[in-house]
Amino acid sequence: MFPGDSSRLGHYLRALMAASALPLALTAMTGIFPSIAQAADKFAHRPVVFVHGHGAGPGVWGNLISDAQALGYKSEELLAFDYSKQTPGDTTIEAIAGGLGKYIRDNELASKSPDGTIDIVAHSMGGLVARYYLKHDGGTSTTKHLVTLGTPNHGTLAADAACAVHVKCDVQTQEMTTRSDLLKALSSGSETPGPTAYATFRANFGNEPPLVSSGVGYCDGIVFGGATSALEGAQNFVTGCIAHNDYPSNSWTKEKTLALISDADGVNTPQAAQFACADLQENWGKDKWVGAQTSSCMTVTGTSAQKNAYSELLVRGCGYYWGWVKIWYYAGYKDVTCDVKYEGKGIGDAKFRDASTQSEKFRTMEIRSDSFPVRSGQTVGGSWSFGIHSYQSADYDAHGTATTPSLTVG
Repeated sequence: MFPGDSSRLGHYLRALMAASALPLALTAMTGIFPSIAQAADKFAHRPVVFVHGHGAGPGVWGNLISDAQALGYKSEELLAFDYSKQTPGDTTIEAIAGGLGKYIRDNELASKSPDGTIDIVAHSMGGLVARYYLKHDGGTSTTKHLVTLGTPNHGTLAADAACAVHVKCDVQTQEMTTRSDLLKALSSGSETPGPTAYATFRANFGNEPPLVSSGVGYCDGIVFGGATSALEGAQNFVTGCIAHNDYPSNSWTKEKTLALISDADGVNTPQAAQFACADLQENWGKDKWVGAQTSSCMTVTGTSAQKNAYSELLVRGCGYYWGWVKIWYYAGYKDVTCDVKYEGKGIGDAKFRDASTQSEKFRTMEIRSDSFPVRSGQTVGGSWSFGIHSYQSADYDAHGTATTPSLTVG
């Protein structure tokens, strides 16, 4: 029997028993309700890991991270892997990929994710780092999406040229040459090992005319040489004509990237846009004097309460041949315009863009329809008819149709 309340010994003994019982009570509670102890560590959304490129640093992601936060991601769910002290240099891509895997594991990102997976967005050489992690370090088991921006997945002629003359040809540059052992290993078997979903973005569509006038060459002047960024088994997109370092800040690329890693239902990610794009197609006029690549996309934006859709006609590489030897000139050279006459029609021939013309002193453009309301479960789609004119007489204009893939609203 304890002494009465007035006894100091009684107070001491009761306090001692309470302190001893507390850990036992907490242990019992966490055994019955393990989620109580773990809930504080869980993210509300699937985390995103950003991987920068050769000679760069995590600061390249500031613009895209800001857009992700505006969608609803929290800062702790957006992580920029930093290997800037190892690039440029002779640290192998394999070693950097090992650091990426350790970073993901040390931060326990998969266990903190609401669905046990992560997303990775990578720029330039960072895409090779991420692909190595996925293929050789078990990354596919916990990576939902990999999006690469301007990554030399099959090498770049810029690296070939640098190493041919032994200028700035470090180990990392050697591994980005078109015949490197590293790239052969990454492409062996499947280029896109699952269950991860892959997407790539590139600025050069890949079959640019061989004889091009000086001053109007490649868009991405660092990664070029065919459709080198495209991967078999991935969704492969062509951006507007942007420079290599502009992918992470380009508005079209940012919107599509965040859409690709989002879930339509908004359960494990903030609700971003839904979109679907058709493959690029060549369009040539009479005797192939005028031409461009075209595609069409359908995009759905908004929340479950109110969603809207719009369609885009994408024009890439608009230009013309000139002279007896047929040298190619892109629109924009000496202020020559690319003129696109167009009309957009939705499912059931409902017009979503009246016939009109858009002119740009540039080789690429996006022609967007007005937004129209849609509802969950509705299927939207359509097509664009167009004519493309640049410099030559109208007899040589290119004409065609771009069909938008059907998209079911989530």
